[in-house]
Amino acid sequence: MSKILVNELAHTNNTSALTVDSTGRILTPARPSFAARGYAGAVTGQGYQSTSYFGVIDHNIGSYFDNSSSTGAKFTAPVDGVYHFIYFMGLRAAHDNFCSIHLDKNGSLYLDGWGSSSHGSVHESITVTAYMELEAGDIIRAGWYSSYNAPSTGTNYGGFSGCLMG
Repeated sequence: MSKILVNELAHTNNTSALTVDSTGRILTPARPSFAARGYAGAVTGQGYQSTSYFGVIDHNIGSYFDNSSSTGAKFTAPVDGVYHFIYFMGLRAAHDNFCSIHLDKNGSLYLDGWGSSSHGSVHESITVTAYMELEAGDIIRAGWYSSYNAPSTGTNYGGFSGCLMG
């Protein structure tokens, strides 16, 4: 049986692609990934109804996530592969009504989740998660729709994250 002993694999331009630590854990420091939180607002007319943007960007490896108050938050896939996305939103109820949140792929509804709330309830929480096979250049946006309920603003209400799985 043969072994290959390495600490790091790198591209010919010396960009680290993979490291193995002393306990055998494999790290992939260049894997595209992002996490944003704190619903800050929405831009109407993008995709299904509106596209959210967020107040805090926790990380944005590769800079493929764009969080703009003028166009809404979007992720652009840098390479073909399977990606995992999670989008959640805290909502406050102004009336008895439903609300939906959604992931759009290239401007079309891909997946949505919905909830209902009663006037007087403090918050409703809705989450959608998806594994999506994307091609380089595909754009994913997170948004919401409701005629009465409104997302709760603040650092802990709402988030959008994603990463390349492989």
